[in-house]
Amino acid sequence: MTSLWTQYQDILPPNALGYRLKLLSQLIDRKFQDLLDPFGLTPLQWGILCCLWQEDGLPTLQISRQLLQNSGNVSFALPLLEKQGYIQRWPDKSDRRILRVWLTPKGKELADVLPQQAQELDRKLFMSLSAHERRQISKLVDRLRQDLEP
Repeated sequence: MTSLWTQYQDILPPNALGYRLKLLSQLIDRKFQDLLDPFGLTPLQWGILCCLWQEDGLPTLQISRQLLQNSGNVSFALPLLEKQGYIQRWPDKSDRRILRVWLTPKGKELADVLPQQAQELDRKLFMSLSAHERRQISKLVDRLRQDLEP
């Protein structure tokens, strides 16, 4: 059994890169969720708000594409954001089959608070990396994701 472990130690937990990336992702998710909890938000809802802060009135399908999310996930998250008073959804004026999503004043107010808090959390989470290392790791993660996506 020892020789088997030696032969495969780089691909088995706890040494496997995928396993270690998953643990890192879980830790980051927990810290980020702690930031979002006081606002009653999930990471997906945060992403939706980020899209709308950049361009208000987006169609739901465009939000899904920008976030690389299944449209069903976004469609599930939108009513919860609406119930919390952060967004409103209205049919498109030229094509009533398309729902557009608009920020409410309450949703716009979050733009004054959350991005700064998220930036501070990001700084704390990755303070041991230089700017160059952050860019490198980001490029590597993007490349791995592209390799794995259909």
